[in-house]
Amino acid sequence: MTNRVCRRLALRLLVGAPAALLLSACSGKAAQPATVVSSSTSTGTSAAPPTAVAVATATATPLPETPTPAATPADATPTSVATALPTAVPSTPTPGATPAAVIAAALNAQNPGRQWNFALRPLLFQVDNAPDARPQSGLNSAYVVYETLAEGGITRFTALFVQQALSDIGNLRSARLVDLDLVPQWDGVLLHVGASTPVEQMIAAAGIAQLDFDQTNNTPASFRTSDRAAPYNLYTSLARLRPYLTARGIAQTATSPRAFPVGPLPAGVTSTARQSLTIPYGSPSTAGYTWDAGAKGYRRSTDGTTVIDANTGEPVIVANVVAQFAKEIVTDIIEDVEGSHSLQFVQTGAGKAVLLRDQRRIDLTWRRDRKDQLTVFAFPDGSPATFAAGNVWISFVPDSMQLA
Repeated sequence: MTNRVCRRLALRLLVGAPAALLLSACSGKAAQPATVVSSSTSTGTSAAPPTAVAVATATATPLPETPTPAATPADATPTSVATALPTAVPSTPTPGATPAAVIAAALNAQNPGRQWNFALRPLLFQVDNAPDARPQSGLNSAYVVYETLAEGGITRFTALFVQQALSDIGNLRSARLVDLDLVPQWDGVLLHVGASTPVEQMIAAAGIAQLDFDQTNNTPASFRTSDRAAPYNLYTSLARLRPYLTARGIAQTATSPRAFPVGPLPAGVTSTARQSLTIPYGSPSTAGYTWDAGAKGYRRSTDGTTVIDANTGEPVIVANVVAQFAKEIVTDIIEDVEGSHSLQFVQTGAGKAVLLRDQRRIDLTWRRDRKDQLTVFAFPDGSPATFAAGNVWISFVPDSMQLA
């Protein structure tokens, strides 16, 4: 048995030590330390006076609404003109840097291991969360991870990366309806392993840039491991993937860099002390977040077990946890041989959300008017919500679900 196999098998039982410290916040002109509220009371509090918020805003030509599936599937992968990869964003922003570059510089200065570079076009990977798919690789390195109910009570991750290089990412699985909303709002590239025929047709009709590892000609961009049975053993790495995307003519430079605003909680925003949150998706996918004082972030668990990143052997620590309430629709699309129907969560319009950061819970609203618009989260007074300077995990939950 190889060392790689032994390591992966051992990780299934591992609950590791805390990971890196929560990153500091930054303003639109320079990096500033984040304000961490650690009060143990549950009454409303007001944070320190706000600093300027650094946020990448972008407008683009609106995409058409989700089309009706075509009569026959399209097998062509949408591409765009290849451009040279941008250089990494320095830890000290240069004069005149874009707000997104300022955010990246502040984040990388505090946690250089992640090396987020928002000048790169975001890559969105479909990552499995079935029990046999755990532990996954790369989740601790993602800037944003979306979690969505798929079918059979199992959730699926859409992990967004903006690094130049990263080792294993996976395991990788098929696309879902949620990708029709997530990829356009980041102007990203979808990486997946096939999809049901109607979903494949809708992705192609929407003109979403994609790479389907299920197509034989894309086999060189991925690899399988020997420690798991298929379909739970397909992976890629950015070192392997980026040259392949370039050869395929898929642009990797962000045309309109975007990121969530960062900064301390503004004065006047009411919050309550909160050490944990449970999103009751049900077994085997109940999502839990518990404050880790050593890591200064929320330790993620799934079905009561700490989530480990197989690349490092360390627990997944989350700086910002968002539960985004949305209307759930059971569609007539069949996703598997058992006849499970595809689920859709409506992501245009407006709704409620909850944010956990720095041991505080804050009620938010969300709004998104167009397919190509990044979801805007706001405090109850309508001002843009500010996030702790770190990674963001967003769970789509049905409107009727009660959080614990």
